[in-house]
Amino acid sequence: MNFTPKRKNGNMRALYLGLLGLGLILMVINPQNNTRRTAFVCISLIALTAGIYLMIRYELTTYTYILNAKESDFDFFVDKSTGKRGNYVCYYKISDVASFLPYEKETKDELVKKYTNISFYTYTNNASCKTNVLVFGNHGHYDAVIIERDEAYDEYLKNAIALVKEKKAQLKDEDDDEEIIDTSI
Repeated sequence: MNFTPKRKNGNMRALYLGLLGLGLILMVINPQNNTRRTAFVCISLIALTAGIYLMIRYELTTYTYILNAKESDFDFFVDKSTGKRGNYVCYYKISDVASFLPYEKETKDELVKKYTNISFYTYTNNASCKTNVLVFGNHGHYDAVIIERDEAYDEYLKNAIALVKEKKAQLKDEDDDEEIIDTSI
């Protein structure tokens, strides 16, 4: 199942267009004082840089969350597309999920206390949106992937996590039974 969040960046679009406009206006203004001219050029370069960054980050970049079923597991990908180019920025197995919960202000502090050596990665299309966090175990440390919420995708993800954990528990029980049989021979 794939999910690409829709854009809701009306305020962000106004912000980066305003910054680009301010940068261009300040670049054109030619005051008599050299100190003011230097200040205007510096401010215009900062405004242009910030406007271009915000435009690329929130308007031209799209994240798609992909969940593919495998034999006994699911693969979770995040595809980052900028313009016509797209590439996967992360890949995890659902069996490595340590935690899946809504991401609030205090969630980061709680996760840092709970999991030592944790890194956070934000893959959202919108600046202010409701998000979830998936914590994956990754060879001795943890990666927290922050994604946007969607009811249908969240439900599918929860079902996939439950299914994989159930299969994992069944395999563990079967392995324990085999060990008991093997040791009695």
